Amino acid sequence: MLLLVADSETDTPLTIDNGVPGSLIKWAEEGFTVVEIKASALSKGSNVIRTAIEALKQCAECDYDAKVGVVVIYADEKDKAIFDQHTVPTLVHLVGTSSSPTHRTADLITYYYANVKSSKFATPFHHHFHYGTEAVSHTRNLAFLKPRIGGPYFDLEAIWEEHTYYEFADRSVEHTMSTMVQEPYVNHVPTVEVPFTAVVNIRGDRLYHEHIAWDQCTVLRQLGLLPEYLPFPHPLPEGHAVPLGATVQYRVPASGIDIARKMRDKNSVDSNGMFNFKVRTE
Repeated sequence: MLLLVADSETDTPLTIDNGVPGSLIKWAEEGFTVVEIKASALSKGSNVIRTAIEALKQCAECDYDAKVGVVVIYADEKDKAIFDQHTVPTLVHLVGTSSSPTHRTADLITYYYANVKSSKFATPFHHHFHYGTEAVSHTRNLAFLKPRIGGPYFDLEAIWEEHTYYEFADRSVEHTMSTMVQEPYVNHVPTVEVPFTAVVNIRGDRLYHEHIAWDQCTVLRQLGLLPEYLPFPHPLPEGHAVPLGATVQYRVPASGIDIARKMRDKNSVDSNGMFNFKVRTE
């Protein structure tokens, strides 16, 4: 992969700051062999690109097959006309709004980003860098590049299984860390017996983000902090009379440890029972 960057980018491309890696590291973590080229080097002629490609060919770790992806991260909206003259498949990220957030043709895909300050939103360490939007654009880059240059592709399930084995079964810190990027972001929160979901972002063949979440009602019910019934503050539908002085309560659509039990065995608890929950008067 050839990575074309602005001269204003950091002079230390191997920097990782607060979980944000430099562009060179990020693309290498995805499994690519990367040559970074500063914008000023392009003024020296086409030999720069040729030299970079030769370097890729000579790299023992590079599976070179005459397919090279080029990532340009300093283009701006004023360059839009240039993209219309593309001769190779091209993906464009533009700051601004459009009638459609995505424009697609056979060889040109354009995404628009309305809530960022400038095209530098994807430039690490720039004051306009926007973490969430950059992550979305990066995923789109991968989806665009990989089919066209032949990968690299990884078995995501095998990566996750290996990681959880070392972390929870083998309990080896060294082996667990070997399944992750150099400076991963992991957020764990203590729970009781609760089923959880894990939204996992994998960069190349290493875990990059883990966001672990659960239904908080499941926790509160097990702790005895969420009652089975709560006051119903709204009028009942017409035809449902409430005795004088009575209080209307609704059954809270939440469960406790039964949620975890049903995850282990789908037949351990009746399905869809909450559809029968009703209000009551006391």
